[in-house]
Amino acid sequence: MDWKLLAGSIAAILFVAWIVRLMGLGQRRLESEAEAISLSADLIPGFEGVSSLLSANGAAALVMDQEGRIALIKSHGAQFAGRLIARPVPARQQGDQWIVDSGDYFFGTVRFNLDKQGADRLLTMM
Repeated sequence: MDWKLLAGSIAAILFVAWIVRLMGLGQRRLESEAEAISLSADLIPGFEGVSSLLSANGAAALVMDQEGRIALIKSHGAQFAGRLIARPVPARQQGDQWIVDSGDYFFGTVRFNLDKQGADRLLTMM
């Protein structure tokens, strides 16, 4: 085994990973509640959100439509994924975060960083 080749390969991989992180690739965050509402319409056919609750870090959102249905949106790398979830919203508090269970094994749970006002809004959705 050529140790110089191995060390060079590892250095190249670390360099590329550093450049990707520096450029912010592979990370996408929701910037506003309006963006979450628009995104929910793209991700879930026939869903037209009217209000939303955005996680403080922009990684997740809950969007409600006129009929009271709720869409759960989460960051999935550079893309977003969304699912309709049943009401009441299956959420529990863990430390300073709220955990919302999608009810879908493959979608999993989503963590929300919420301030006091956001937590109050979440409790009204439950």
